[in-house]
Amino acid sequence: MQNRSTVISDPDLVELSGFQAYKAPKVERLLEINGNVFRVIDRVDDIHTGLKAFTVHESKGRFS
Repeated sequence: MQNRSTVISDPDLVELSGFQAYKAPKVERLLEINGNVFRVIDRVDDIHTGLKAFTVHESKGRFS
């Protein structure tokens, strides 16, 4: 099994963890960040702790 790792740039991480997280994207949504496309693959909203988090996967597809 091959271990592949994608490095996401700092500006992309800042936008994903800030503005995009604030917008609370839904699972399977495509996000275009600085010309890169990411697909939301998981999301957590815990009302008791206030945790809001999501997991993305860099998509090779086009944003539409």
